[in-house]
Amino acid sequence: MHVTKHASRRLQQRGVPGPRLERHIEFADRVVPVGDGSVCLTVSREGLAELVAAGVNRQELERLRRLAVVIAADGAVRTVMHLQPAAVVGTAVLARGAVPVPVAPIAPVLASSAAVRKDLRHEQRHP
Repeated sequence: MHVTKHASRRLQQRGVPGPRLERHIEFADRVVPVGDGSVCLTVSREGLAELVAAGVNRQELERLRRLAVVIAADGAVRTVMHLQPAAVVGTAVLARGAVPVPVAPIAPVLASSAAVRKDLRHEQRHP
């Protein structure tokens, strides 16, 4: 997985270790297009249930739940950010910019996190 210089700085600034980023991408099942071919990946309640079944501790679950990762069209990690719950049910608000990010699954775009991983791997191998 390629991480841009910007994303590398944000990972460090926001205290997100590499294994957490990899786990987040593996279990992310919400995919929201954010423009320029990029997508924002987050983990839904169903994804958290998979993590519980995998034996991930509660503190790590909370950290993964509040994380959003932006992946560029070429498969590179563009940035990471922490989400804050919004007052409105059905959305989450980015901690820094108050930009709404829909949290409903987008099934027509990509059916599952496995499809996301497969597409990203394909894009990395065949730019």
